[in-house]
Amino acid sequence: MAIRSVERSGKSIQVVIADALTEGDARRIRELIRFRADGTHVTVDVRFARSCHALALLLLSDVRSSATQPPEFVGLSATNRRLLRYLDVS
Repeated sequence: MAIRSVERSGKSIQVVIADALTEGDARRIRELIRFRADGTHVTVDVRFARSCHALALLLLSDVRSSATQPPEFVGLSATNRRLLRYLDVS
């Protein structure tokens, strides 16, 4: 897994990804979102990641479409952002 850190502060959680956003990271982020308190905002920071695996983006798109408050992504490339939007379409 390439999760560098998980920081909790009040009603927010920030997950910082180190090298690459992998399937394992996406599954852990999904669990954080599933078991968070209502109203908790989740930010996934991928500025330090050199790549995002397609399967990880697929898993996160599922989270975005089913979550009441979807996570925010910081530092996602335009290509990966488009792929995530495309996968969100139901």
